[in-house]
Amino acid sequence: MTLDVWDYIFFKDAAVPSNSRLSKSVLDKLKLEFEWWYPVDLRASGKDLVPNHLTYYLYNHAAIWPHDRLAYCIDINSIISVMFFWFF
Repeated sequence: MTLDVWDYIFFKDAAVPSNSRLSKSVLDKLKLEFEWWYPVDLRASGKDLVPNHLTYYLYNHAAIWPHDRLAYCIDINSIISVMFFWFF
């Protein structure tokens, strides 16, 4: 798996990699699988995990993915539900 393959799977505007041993149909299946899971509708976490797991989740996803791939909602131990709407 090359970086071009990962770019094709993860990013909508990436070109089909020419240096991959995987066929385009396999790559398209991988891309379709990823697009089914992302963006996530709800990210649930316990309140004790906010300082580590949830914070890293937000930082990493904001750094890597465009706004249309970020979580729609974050739930902290079913106490707080924060809705995110990305209008960028």
